[in-house]
Amino acid sequence: MSNSKNKTPKFAVGQAAARQVEKELHKSTNPTKTISDFQLSRSLHSMFSKAFGTLPTYSQRDATSEMESLDTDSVLVFLTHLGVSQYEVHKRISDSLQKELEDEIRKINNQEPLLSLLKTCWHYAATVPELRPILWAVLKQLGDKVPTAVLKALGEDDGHGNLKHSAIFRPLPPLLKRLVWEADWDKKIPMEKEHLDSPSEYMKLLESTLLYGTVDPLIEKYCGNTQLLESASKLFASTAHERRVLTTQRRALASSTSKQANMISSAATLLPRGNNLATCGTMPSADNEFSSGKAVSQLRDLLSDTDSGTSSYREKLLHGILSILIARHGNAKCSLTTVNLHCTLVADILLSAGGSLPAVYQPVATLTRSLDDAVKNGIFSEEDLVKVQGALKTIYEANDGSLRKETGKWKKAGSEKDGKDKAKPTTFLKRQLNRIITAGLTAMKESDPQNLFLNPVSDSIAPGYSRVITKPMCFSSMGNKIEKNAYNSLQDWEADVKLMFKNCVDYNRGVSGKWFRDEAGRQLKIFRDEILPQAKKLYMVEVQKRTVEDEVASKKREIEKPRVSPLEPVNKKRRMDPHDNALSMPTLASVVLSDPFVVRLLLDHVLRSLRIDVLGGNTIPIAHTTIPSVLQLLHIAQWSSNSCQTSEKLYFVPESGLSPSGAAPNDESSVPYYSIRRYLPVLVHLLLEAKLDKRFSHGGDLASVAHPRQRAPGIQPLDGNASYQVVVALFQGVFVHLCLPGNSQETTLALTFEKLSQTLVNLKANMWEEKSFFASLVPTILRHKARLKGSVRDAIISSWMVWLGKNDVHDGQQATNDNGSILSAAHEYFLLLLNSWAKFGNTLISRDLLSQVVPCLIKTVNRTESVPERKFSSLWKSSVENEEFRPLRIQYERILKTTYQPQLGKQDDIAEYISELIELVKLVETIH
Repeated sequence: MSNSKNKTPKFAVGQAAARQVEKELHKSTNPTKTISDFQLSRSLHSMFSKAFGTLPTYSQRDATSEMESLDTDSVLVFLTHLGVSQYEVHKRISDSLQKELEDEIRKINNQEPLLSLLKTCWHYAATVPELRPILWAVLKQLGDKVPTAVLKALGEDDGHGNLKHSAIFRPLPPLLKRLVWEADWDKKIPMEKEHLDSPSEYMKLLESTLLYGTVDPLIEKYCGNTQLLESASKLFASTAHERRVLTTQRRALASSTSKQANMISSAATLLPRGNNLATCGTMPSADNEFSSGKAVSQLRDLLSDTDSGTSSYREKLLHGILSILIARHGNAKCSLTTVNLHCTLVADILLSAGGSLPAVYQPVATLTRSLDDAVKNGIFSEEDLVKVQGALKTIYEANDGSLRKETGKWKKAGSEKDGKDKAKPTTFLKRQLNRIITAGLTAMKESDPQNLFLNPVSDSIAPGYSRVITKPMCFSSMGNKIEKNAYNSLQDWEADVKLMFKNCVDYNRGVSGKWFRDEAGRQLKIFRDEILPQAKKLYMVEVQKRTVEDEVASKKREIEKPRVSPLEPVNKKRRMDPHDNALSMPTLASVVLSDPFVVRLLLDHVLRSLRIDVLGGNTIPIAHTTIPSVLQLLHIAQWSSNSCQTSEKLYFVPESGLSPSGAAPNDESSVPYYSIRRYLPVLVHLLLEAKLDKRFSHGGDLASVAHPRQRAPGIQPLDGNASYQVVVALFQGVFVHLCLPGNSQETTLALTFEKLSQTLVNLKANMWEEKSFFASLVPTILRHKARLKGSVRDAIISSWMVWLGKNDVHDGQQATNDNGSILSAAHEYFLLLLNSWAKFGNTLISRDLLSQVVPCLIKTVNRTESVPERKFSSLWKSSVENEEFRPLRIQYERILKTTYQPQLGKQDDIAEYISELIELVKLVETIH
């Protein structure tokens, strides 16, 4: 059966077979027989016989019998005997045909055959998985020319919240996925949002899009970064250095994880003790440390068109992601002091663009970069304020349509000037120019002894002069123009002199006028050779002298601090184009200003100005324009959530507060005025009181003449008005500042703490959820370490009990919120403070005192709870662990181990002690 020569037979197929048959036809005298013999010898059976050394069937028949035809069944049977299954044969043939078809599709550059093939194979590819590679090849070859109907079909829902064609969608290249997301967004998000009843309805529409389902896990990953949350929560950092250290955790790129890890760990060592998560008993995992950086990197890759060789953001996708973040900000109804990490994510997305952003986003990108530079420096200077205000003016004016884009720059309409217009000289240079021309005119009069050109020529002196000369000129006319400051340059004067002599030549024609023409030529030569060069030389000296003086004055202006003034207030409805689905840039700018890292700097700037400029200069807040300007930015950030709730149809620039609005104190429009007129003076008064208390204390320069006052300054309560969030945040900032070591005497810190606590309680009824305040206050108190006096410790404990137990608003009205303080941030941070004090042993708080404080604390928080399931005993004994109560439970267990130390290994004693404590709490709950 095998070949006797033991060689692999060669078969001519394809083009080689065509050339061979062509050669044989050239030699043949009977082409029909030649072709028949060639088919016979090249049949599949002949090839198999030649390969295996057998005799084909047709050669055993008579010459009259027909040639054996190709029988596929016999081939399949033959391959079966060789151990090759029919499925494998069909699979190989199918794969080969599929590969060849894909190669042919890649060679097609015409769109029409691709669209025809797409229409044909769509139905089969949706039902037959083996044919889907053909569909993917067609879609990939079409690229961004894929019909919108197909893109929308790929994004269809199956009615149960799942993607109908997920098996086709998942293997698509990134470009096609982006196109599907964009088509699905256009299909589901209406162009006009006015018909939507509420922000929650719009949020539901966003949640139904494919883009939302893709980016939502990334947003949650970013906002769930524990270290980033802790860094953003410290709203009142004491120094610029500490703010810079906290900012190092702002962005951690996934490509340099080890480097960022070293940087974050080194930054954590620079923070004061009590500022890191180790004090809470939990440390973030390595994955959580860099979840924000990875999320930003993934969002950047999702937005960028890397397939086309560029890394610029796709405008539609950028619009969609920013719309989702804006809607989440509006739906959350966040306050100014809430950790708004989705606002931080908006800034990070704009800052992380690999290429240039779309033109409409350029002003907001400029604002974001200016704010980011200030965040990196840890301080918000007046220069930064000027930059931010300039960017906001551009954004608001562009939104009004009063700006238009030309040659890559934003210019005001009508501000262009003709390039041919010459710049007019300054007043000083014009005076010097007139003086030089007057001197030159005097020299010309001296060169004209006959006074030919002194006065205007009349028709009585020169008949017909007015008919020949239409623009007369003389020395007297030039003198009048000098008096009227009509000359802007020496060239203007030179033109008048030439006109005067030209008039003389034009009128005095013929032989009789030769003398006049010669006299005009003589005087013109004197003017050109002597008078005009001297005038130009003198004028150049004056210009150079003035240029040097201007440079000196310019340098002085650069050294001086920039003068700022608040923005013009705006409260209008945005003009909506029914065919324009663009984002509101003023709304986006307000979201960027709401970034907690930015709010921290703005609050610090106001507090620093109050301490240094107002208190140090014995002035009032409105005397410093930077204070109302920065307060205006804070109010824009405060009301950003409201702007996001109005489907971006409204944008609001509040009043600066320098002039009365005429509205009631509870009206939003009057908040800036009453903030700066009523509440900021109280802040200054508190700072002054603390300063005087420090001087009146033992060892102070006024200790022998006076003593600290015992009364806190009176302040009108806000009656639950949420519009005064900026005021509350500033009071909290003053509180944290005055509790720092060195800002108050150790002997008067207890009195200062009680005053500040009383003022804050009068200002805001419930302080339970002010996490940013407590996250900054606890590390500040811990900076005193073991030096804290017992009176200060007692003042802190009593004030904290008041904060936790205050559940009624002012004027005896019951609070509308049913939830109490047991799961609040104030409760958690107070336990953290007690545990931190307990580390110092009996120096700060003894074991007996701690055992007394804990039951009192439990009784206080229980009083604020009206629901039995939220009582302490129910939460402690609940079989289903409450995630909100878990951090509190950890802190309580730490306290119990400190107050009751059993013998090593006897955990039953701790459990028995906890049971006794719970029974005691139950008894207290029954009594109350």
